[in-house]
Amino acid sequence: ALYFTREASGDATGCAVDALVEKQIRPRCVSLIKIDVEGLELSVLRSAAHTIELDRPIIYCEVVEAQLARQGHGPADLDHFLRSRGYRFFRNRGERNSTHDRFEIVEMGALAEGGGFFDCLAIPVERIAALRAAGRLPA
Repeated sequence: ALYFTREASGDATGCAVDALVEKQIRPRCVSLIKIDVEGLELSVLRSAAHTIELDRPIIYCEVVEAQLARQGHGPADLDHFLRSRGYRFFRNRGERNSTHDRFEIVEMGALAEGGGFFDCLAIPVERIAALRAAGRLPA
C-alpha cells in the first residue's frame, strides 16, 4: 500500500512503496499492488520500481486520462513504464459498478486502447501462461 494525502495546496505527500515494503513486509512477497490515486499512478509506480522488479506483482490500476493529464502524464507514460518491465495489459470490457456487473476480461495491446477511463490489470509476462491454464485469463 502507498498512502498519499493531498494538502490544501494540492501537493501530494506520501511514503514510497519500496520504503514501505522494506520496513513492513517480512518475509518479502508482494503479489498485488492496487492503485487508485486520482492521476498520481505513475508516481506510485515509480516509487515501487524495486518492488516491481523483485516481486513481480500483478498491478490493478485505475487509468483516467484527464486525471493523469493534470499531473503532466498520460496512459502512454504508464504503458511505457510497465511494458519496459515486462507487463501486459488486460481490462474488463463488461458492465462495471452496476447491479448487473458482467466481467469480460480482454487483453489490450496498449493502454491507449482502453479509452479515457478504465481499470487496467497489468500482469508480468511470466505469469500469464499459468493464469490462462488455471482459467483465470482468456486463452
